[in-house]
Amino acid sequence: WAARPYLVTFLLTAIFLWILEGYSWDRPDAGKAKKRLWWLPVLMIVWANSHGWFISGFILLGVYGISGLKDLLLSKTALRESKFLWMVWIGVWMILAVCLNPSGPVMLLYPFKTASIGALGQYIQEWQPPDFHSAQVQPFVWLLLALIGSLGISRRRIALSDFLLAAGFAYLSFSAARNIALFALAAPLVITRHAAPVM
Repeated sequence: WAARPYLVTFLLTAIFLWILEGYSWDRPDAGKAKKRLWWLPVLMIVWANSHGWFISGFILLGVYGISGLKDLLLSKTALRESKFLWMVWIGVWMILAVCLNPSGPVMLLYPFKTASIGALGQYIQEWQPPDFHSAQVQPFVWLLLALIGSLGISRRRIALSDFLLAAGFAYLSFSAARNIALFALAAPLVITRHAAPVM
């Protein structure tokens, strides 16, 4: 039973990545990708009422939002037409969505309260840093090496969103082994973007 709520986080992290990737990178279906952003607050209602690691959705929005802010500052695009402004609005709606639960706005603090419980890191293995001598952690090491290798051989400059995705989820994975699954969702996006032109 303990693992099942976390599967909601795994699934919704993947969906958030798909929606935000589609919107952030210029794709042929840009209009549809923009409309799909409105699914994020709706999904956040489900997420906040299912598992405490809904903060991952805000982390992802922050990754692409910071990248959008950089693009806004370096371009002549008007603020009202920028991707950054859209992400800010979606973020506001996501915050309101989290409040739609039996505990109300208090739920916004839940991930921080949980992470601050010292006993979790001391007594629960998945909250501890990964043991790199363990066989089950080796795929994480291989994926990390593939990420570093793809960036090393890449002919393209790394986008800010790619750097934040890779570095952010790698950091979370080093902090607690339970986050390796989320790194496994984010890293292949960066790897394929940088390794594909070399193949």
